[in-house]
Amino acid sequence: MIKLAITSFAIAAAALAFGPGAARAQPAGNCIDVSIDSIMRDVSINGHVAANMISPTSRVVVYVHTDQWYIHPYVGQGDGLSWASIDGNGRWTLQTVKRQFSADQVAAFVVATGTPTPAFTNAPVVALRPLAQCVKVLRGQPNDGDL
Repeated sequence: MIKLAITSFAIAAAALAFGPGAARAQPAGNCIDVSIDSIMRDVSINGHVAANMISPTSRVVVYVHTDQWYIHPYVGQGDGLSWASIDGNGRWTLQTVKRQFSADQVAAFVVATGTPTPAFTNAPVVALRPLAQCVKVLRGQPNDGDL
């Protein structure tokens, strides 16, 4: 009974955080097919994707959460600024900028090239329909205040 309640709570929390359909997507924080390996304030966010995600038709977009989810660091600025290419080893890197308001979560999404990426959204999983996702809580963690 308790295990069922925790599972139901986790599914409900995912749906609230990412919008309708999020509970069917990869669970928040699971980070199996894409990961966020390091965050260096005002320098970069680095990560990698699983071998099955390496494709010239895929890229990584990063969103940060404050009052809602915002693309990070810039909208419509191309490789390394609005999205990251995935190299042959599965590595990706994206410039980062510390803003006035600290993010409490960061998310990396593997999407198909050409996927529209809204500047902000309340439900990135619904908006992006990602191939893979990784969501990390920043509040109270070593990178709290870096984004």
